[in-house]
Amino acid sequence: MILYAIFVPMEYDASYKLLFSHARMVEELLRGFVHETWVRAVDFTSLERVGGKLKRKLEEQDTSTPWWEQIVGTFENDPIYDHAMRLGRQYRQSVRPRPLRAVPSSNFIMVVLDTDHMSVLERRD
Repeated sequence: MILYAIFVPMEYDASYKLLFSHARMVEELLRGFVHETWVRAVDFTSLERVGGKLKRKLEEQDTSTPWWEQIVGTFENDPIYDHAMRLGRQYRQSVRPRPLRAVPSSNFIMVVLDTDHMSVLERRD
């Protein structure tokens, strides 16, 4: 399995470069924090630093076309991409508020608190 990484310059860029410049650190981070089956398939002996190469490659890219137009069709017929999209959809649906269900009135007991007379009236249908 080949891992690809895109590094975006940020204010903490130097710290990230130092952290991710050590193959063993990357391996331990993934094995320690990413509990997915694909991590076991990664060949960590093949990791190599790509900082300079990646920077040159990014500088050589054609910037006249927006990135979203450059990647159109990249994930076509890709089962991993399809699975990731399904998982995302399932998650979004799981956190979406659900409408209230209509429940037959025979399942309710109405309790009315009469504060004027300090008594509780119970009504059963």
